[in-house]
Amino acid sequence: MAIGAARRYERTGDVRYRIVAMCFWERTALARSYVNGGSSGPRPDGAGKSKGGEHWPEPFKLAGTLTPKINESCVTHNMMRLTDRLFRWTGDGRYADFYERAYFNSVLCMQHPDEIGAYIYDHPLGSHSRKTFGHAEDTFWCCYGTSVEAFSRLAQGIYYYEDADDGDALRVNMWVASEVVWKRKRLRVQQKTNFPTDDAVRLVFHSDRPVDLTVHLRSPRWTRPNVDPSWLKTRPKTPSSGASDQLSSGPRCLVAG
Repeated sequence: MAIGAARRYERTGDVRYRIVAMCFWERTALARSYVNGGSSGPRPDGAGKSKGGEHWPEPFKLAGTLTPKINESCVTHNMMRLTDRLFRWTGDGRYADFYERAYFNSVLCMQHPDEIGAYIYDHPLGSHSRKTFGHAEDTFWCCYGTSVEAFSRLAQGIYYYEDADDGDALRVNMWVASEVVWKRKRLRVQQKTNFPTDDAVRLVFHSDRPVDLTVHLRSPRWTRPNVDPSWLKTRPKTPSSGASDQLSSGPRCLVAG
C-alpha cells in the first residue's frame, strides 16, 4: 500500500500520496522497528495469532514483543524499497541510516551461507531463539520470493548521483565492496573495503580523461561525535547540524556491478 502510494505520487504528482508514504515510513521505521531494521511482531491486543510475527506492535513498546517469531523478512525488504524511494525524493539522512541498518543486519542474513535456496521467514530476537531456514525444493513461504528479490538488489543503495548547477556529484551512501560505472561520465569507481569487519575504505577512480566531479561521502549517524572529516583527501561539503549526510534533494541511483 505504501509503495503503491509512493508510485502514485511519482506518476501523478498528487502530494497526498507523498504524505501517505512518508507518514507510513515514520510510523513504522521510527516507532515500530527493532534494532536490526526489521519490524512486525505479535498482535498488540494479544488476540488471534498473538504469538505470530505478522503484526505491528504499539509504537515505542517493543520490549514485550521479543519472541522467536518476529521480524518478518518480507516486511524488512519492502520497507527498504520504500525507504529507497523516499531517499531519492529528499536526500534525508534518516532514510540512509535506516537503509544501511536493514541492509547489514537483516538482508545479508536472510540466506543460509552454505546452502543455496535456504532462506528464513523470521529474524527472531527473543532469548534463546535460533534462525530457522527453509529449503529450496519444499519451502514456499512468502518471504522466499522477497528474499530472492532482496539479494538481487544488493547492488542498489550504495551509489547515487546528481546533476547539480555547479557540476555533477557522486554520492557514496554505503560502505560496501563494489564497483560502479557511470557511463555518461566515462568513469569507473571501485570501493575497496572489508567493512564492517574493517573500518578502512579505499575509493579508486578510473577514467580515460579528466573528470570534473564532486564526491560526497556519507557520514552515518552512528559515527558521531567521533567522525573526523580530516581523513578525506578531497573534503566534501560540511554536513548540516543534525543531518546524517550532506546529500542534496533528489539523488538518483547508480547500480553497482
